[in-house]
Formats: sequence, C-alpha cells, structure tokens
Amino acid sequence: MIIHHCCGRRIDIKRKESRGSQRICLILLMVFTCALATGCILLSAAQDVFHREAVDTLNYVVNQSDYTVQTLVNQAICNWQKPLVWPRFFFLQL
Repeated sequence: MIIHHCCGRRIDIKRKESRGSQRICLILLMVFTCALATGCILLSAAQDVFHREAVDTLNYVVNQSDYTVQTLVNQAICNWQKPLVWPRFFFLQL
C-alpha cells in the first residue's frame, strides 16, 4: 500500500508474473521486522534502567525512613531518661 501511494505501482502478489511486487513485499517485511526487533531491544534495555532506578529510589526512601525512626527513638529515650521538670506555671495554678 505504501508503494502504491508513493510510486503509483500496483502490488499484485496473486499473479506469478509479479515477482517485483513479491520482492518489494519481502523487503518491506524484512525492514519492518528489523525495526520491530530493534524496538523490542531498546524497550527491554530501557525497562532494565527504569527498574534499577525504581529500586534505588525505594531503597533510598526506606533508608531515610529507618534513619528517621531511629532518630525519633533515640530522642524519645534521651527525653525519658532526663528528670521530669514541671513548668513554673503548673505550681502557680494549684
């Protein structure tokens, strides 16, 4: 169909005498197959890169949350060990 629109030729693969049309169809089939294979390879490589980046990002988020939890736990332990100091205004209200 592309050849028909571009070159004005009619591709007729039903007749045996249209060997040129069969060659054109075979060449187009090979070109599109190569393009498809190249696209699949590029998509697979890009998917691997995306997966690696996603895993690295998730590891970073988990490490940051672990650090935050550890900091909060340490702060809570430090505050728990300090003697309790009542504010001055508490005694004034009694």
